[in-house]
Amino acid sequence: MLHASVLSGQVKQGELDHAINIYKQSILPVLQAQAGFIRSILLCNPDTQQFISIFYWGSMVELLAGEASAYLQAQLREMRVLLKQPLVNEHYVVRSHY
Repeated sequence: MLHASVLSGQVKQGELDHAINIYKQSILPVLQAQAGFIRSILLCNPDTQQFISIFYWGSMVELLAGEASAYLQAQLREMRVLLKQPLVNEHYVVRSHY
């Protein structure tokens, strides 16, 4: 059974590209090095500056351990200055994927 961590937020006007760069260069490499990480998907709406990132994990234990990484938390703090509001992080069980 796969598990997913869904991180969503909205950045300040004109900051979406900066946030995407932080995601690609700092956040994703840390997660890819974590045990149980499978893949991620980043969805962005340039009109509203909103994004949704879905991270797939092999188990809930691995998901929680991956999220607890001190380096990951530091990168998320760096991204927070770009946000209009706090990030929303939710956990799900994946019932279907292709």
